[in-house]
Amino acid sequence: MSQCRSVFYRSILLVVITMAVAGCAKTYSVKASSPVKLFARRTETALNSPRPSEQTQQQLRLMFLKDEYDKDASAVVEQLYEQVRHTNDPQLMIVTAELALLEARKLHRRDTDAAVAMNLMAAALAYDYLFGAQRLEPADALTPSYRFMADIYNMAVSKLVENRAAKESPWVDTAGVEILKTSYDLKIHKTGGMLWDPTVFDSIDAVNDIQVKGLRNEYFSKGLGAPMVGLIDDPQTRGEFGRYFPLKGAAFPTTAVLNFDKPTHVNNMWHRKAELTFYNSVLTEYTFVNGMKVPLEADYSTPLGVLLSKIDSLDLGFEAMLQSQKLATRTGIHMLQAYNPNKIPVVMVHGLMSTPETWVDMFNDLVGDRRIRRDYQFWFFIYPTGLPIIYSASILRRDLLDMREQFDPMYTNPRFDHMVVIGHSMGGLLTRLIAQNSGTFYWDNVFAKPIDKVSLGQSDKEFLRDIFFFETLPFVDRVVFIATPHRGSKLADKWFARIGAGFVSLPTNIEDVGGDIMAEDAAVLAFDPKDFSRRVPNSIDLLSPTSRFITTMQKVPLEATIPYHSIIGVRKAAVGPGSSDGVVAYESSHLDFTASERLVPSGHSAHRHPLAIAEVKRILRLHADEIKKKPAAIHSQPPVYNTAKASFMAP
Repeated sequence: MSQCRSVFYRSILLVVITMAVAGCAKTYSVKASSPVKLFARRTETALNSPRPSEQTQQQLRLMFLKDEYDKDASAVVEQLYEQVRHTNDPQLMIVTAELALLEARKLHRRDTDAAVAMNLMAAALAYDYLFGAQRLEPADALTPSYRFMADIYNMAVSKLVENRAAKESPWVDTAGVEILKTSYDLKIHKTGGMLWDPTVFDSIDAVNDIQVKGLRNEYFSKGLGAPMVGLIDDPQTRGEFGRYFPLKGAAFPTTAVLNFDKPTHVNNMWHRKAELTFYNSVLTEYTFVNGMKVPLEADYSTPLGVLLSKIDSLDLGFEAMLQSQKLATRTGIHMLQAYNPNKIPVVMVHGLMSTPETWVDMFNDLVGDRRIRRDYQFWFFIYPTGLPIIYSASILRRDLLDMREQFDPMYTNPRFDHMVVIGHSMGGLLTRLIAQNSGTFYWDNVFAKPIDKVSLGQSDKEFLRDIFFFETLPFVDRVVFIATPHRGSKLADKWFARIGAGFVSLPTNIEDVGGDIMAEDAAVLAFDPKDFSRRVPNSIDLLSPTSRFITTMQKVPLEATIPYHSIIGVRKAAVGPGSSDGVVAYESSHLDFTASERLVPSGHSAHRHPLAIAEVKRILRLHADEIKKKPAAIHSQPPVYNTAKASFMAP
């Protein structure tokens, strides 16, 4: 028994000694790890996780506040803020701003006012760190804490705007906010040429809360401010936007910036003025803080994604081809930004069975280019693609002339005079028609007698005059054809195309005029009436290489002063003659007189190919450079054109 007891005591002693030795032994170790995982752990902050950064946690440990923070975070934030107000210690500013941002996130759901106040405090601390003590130097861009505090500021302002926007009257001119013995007098800045008045928006959403899917590329710029999306539900009813905006809504990129005055201390309270400004990030890329030019943070793709999520799908293009009334209320030029007299208009014209959505990838990439965004504004023509091509071109022509009359009635803006038009597929034929002087070519294609000699009614004559007689639009200064069937497409003669053409319904005004023409004596017509006996030719009929329209169009010269560019898709390895994009042969897309021709390895959707988009970028940069070398045109009075109204009337 005694021997067993001895063994037991020795065992206990061994355990005690082992524990004591273990307590004194080193427990450090080193092992290989993934640099990706290490980087992710080291860059974890309040911006991308529910925890403060390792640097802030370390500072809390050094100040013997880590355990207290884990028990009562708000009390520690208050304690740190009190120290910052008395010391202006930069390191304390970083710690307090990050912890305040976390506290605001916790308060968001249960106490919006408290969340607003905490975000305001975080933004103020970050602002003071960035701009309070000294001027920023170029070397500061490489200092991690400066970028970190800029991100803290941007996130705090973003959440502040989000919290404010949820209120019933969010954008009152001034509002008082109080937190931790600091009173903020918050003012909303609403006027200015580069600014948005937030009251024009039906809602303002933070891009941090929106994930966009479907866009090939996303474009943003780093800087100061909170990128937001300003939404307007029905812009066509708003006078400042008008009928050129989409029916389904409009989404605008804006950047919120919060500026602070220096605080004052009165009656044991700190008082500080703050001003919230919403910049139009399409119009300006900078703000000024304490006399310093500071780049704005901006997101150019998320607003586009938000807008696309609200509009109809691409299936509408097929429906509108068959039934022209589907686009009756939407036919015409559409804008995504208000008219800007300082930017050159670029008009994009879609093709058969399509809508302006087909330009999304190109538009997104063009707007994402800083230089192009600075020099250009983009407009989109939408139309029912089953209409006769020459009729659709008359609507495009009329709308562009209407826009000139509305935005520059005295023809004094040289930017408008340098318009670029880009047409894809059949849209390229519409584009070609606005760069021609018709003479009597198109009329003679249909009639054997002059318009004054036919016995049609006056309304029919005016309708036909507007379609068949036209002049080159003088403000079209450059044209880009993409996969354009200048000589038609053989697919239009295939059996399935002929069947499809039979299902296309046209507006009653076109059908009625067609009936009136057929009632005329056969001697008036330039073709055999039997060819016209069944129905008025629609766009599919007219795309045939043997159609009278296509063959006539070859005879009408294009305006010689306009530079033309071709972008052509080739599906196979063959280059140039003998190749095709699957819909249009190279021989149909090729023009001998273009300023440039670019072949891209693509099917008929060549306008979506990155090489085609890169070519359009090159052309637009070239265009802007050449404009700078040209003297501005001077108009003593607006020119007069043959522009009878081309009315679109759905059946």
